[in-house]
Amino acid sequence: KIMGWVFTYQRKTKKVAEKGAAAAEEHEAITDQEIAAAIITALIGSWIGAELALLVSSDSFKVIMLIVIPLTAWWVLRKRSLNSDKQAFSATKTILIITCLALSIGIYDGFYGPGTGTFLMLLLTGVAHVSLNEAAGMTKVINLSTNIAAVAVFLYNGVVYFPLAIVAAVFGIAGNYIGAKYFTRKGTGFVKPVIIVVLTIFFIKVCLELLQF
Repeated sequence: KIMGWVFTYQRKTKKVAEKGAAAAEEHEAITDQEIAAAIITALIGSWIGAELALLVSSDSFKVIMLIVIPLTAWWVLRKRSLNSDKQAFSATKTILIITCLALSIGIYDGFYGPGTGTFLMLLLTGVAHVSLNEAAGMTKVINLSTNIAAVAVFLYNGVVYFPLAIVAAVFGIAGNYIGAKYFTRKGTGFVKPVIIVVLTIFFIKVCLELLQF
């Protein structure tokens, strides 16, 4: 059942990514080199993470998240945390950074999962210096890649709880559609409050899991 829950999240984010990938076409162009680098490393990272999830308990990782989540919220609340006026890096440096981020997030997504999109968007804007719109599109590409790899691993090992996964997928698609619509209209002003709400729910979820509610 525990692994079924893990797969449920993977299944949900996979469906969200599929719908989000189409919306990404409306954002700023993402180069082919960036896409290729992100997909390859995200697939590798997610495969590694999913294999680890089958062997290692995630409890220790959840304790770390109790520190990471508040720090992430602090970063989001900073006045210019999501601004896109940072000086862009060279193409080579941008691809290198995106590659490292995709691999790291891929491992996290395959192993645990929740908050992947939020963390990735913040890292792309803050570390890789890409615009918010481009980060949104790149997040969908990487998320889709990580979930393909994770789904393959969990399916192969027979740890799938399909009823819950299907329900989560349906609501995930609906939420993604609504979110994409608002994002294109509201921009940063809409993104920040949503991220804070997501992080708050995530923090509560981790606490409850650690307390075994």
